[in-house]
Amino acid sequence: MPLTPRQRRFVEEYLIDLNARHAARRAGFSPGSLSYPSRLMRNPEIARAIAQAMAEQAERTGITRERPSFLYVCYCMILAALPMGVLYAFDPDHAQKIALGLGAWLAAIPDPVWQLFTIGYLGYTGGRSWEKVKGAGK
Repeated sequence: MPLTPRQRRFVEEYLIDLNARHAARRAGFSPGSLSYPSRLMRNPEIARAIAQAMAEQAERTGITRERPSFLYVCYCMILAALPMGVLYAFDPDHAQKIALGLGAWLAAIPDPVWQLFTIGYLGYTGGRSWEKVKGAGK
C-alpha cells in the first residue's frame, strides 16, 4: 500500500534529525499519542521509505551518519588542550611530559590514516556546507 501524504511527510521530517517523535509532530500527527511515532517506525512501508531516502541521500551527498564520528576524536583533543593550558600554568614540567607523550602517540598514527582523516573531514565539511547553501539540511 502506498504511503499517505502525511506518512511521506513523516519520512521527510524524520531525515532531518532522525527523531521519530519530532518528525511525527512536524508531519502533523497528534502530539498527544506518545506511542504513535514508534508505530510509524514499525510500519514496513515507512521503514522501507526511510531506508531508501537515507540511501539516496548518502549517495547524493557522499555523507552517512557514521562518517562524522571520527570528528569527535578531534573535538576531544581540542577540548583536552584547554585543561592542558591550565596545567601548564601551574606545573609546566608535568604538562610538557604529557604533551611529549601525546606527540609520540600522534606520531605513531600512520600517514595513510591521517590522509584518510583529512579527505574525510574535508569531504564532510564541504558536503555539510553545500547542504546548508542549498537548504537541504533544513
